Amino acid sequence: MPRAAGAGAGAEACAPHDPVAVEDRRPPITPQLAWRVAILGGIALTVFAVIFLRLWFLQVLSGDKYLAQANDNRVRDITIQAPRGDVVDRNGTTLVDNRVGNACRSSPNKLPPAARSAPGSIAA
Repeated sequence: MPRAAGAGAGAEACAPHDPVAVEDRRPPITPQLAWRVAILGGIALTVFAVIFLRLWFLQVLSGDKYLAQANDNRVRDITIQAPRGDVVDRNGTTLVDNRVGNACRSSPNKLPPAARSAPGSIAA
């Protein structure tokens, strides 16, 4: 084989490998190994299919049921009894009684800018 001009003694060692030689270094795939890979692949495919079908069932077929449950779970009315009864004077006249009241808390800095500057809104 002719050498290029200026090529040293190690020029042939740096030549690209022959693809056939690389293939020869790999051990051949035995039928037993191929069978194991096929079984593991089948198991993995089955597991992913079961997970996919379960997610599809939950999202598509049962989605309306879970949406209704989520909407029912949003608001809860909890009645809390007062720790004491009415406050009365020595004659039994009621001075203070218990009333039902609503408590609402909002954070103006978490509202969108349009709602902050709306007429009738509470200034912070």
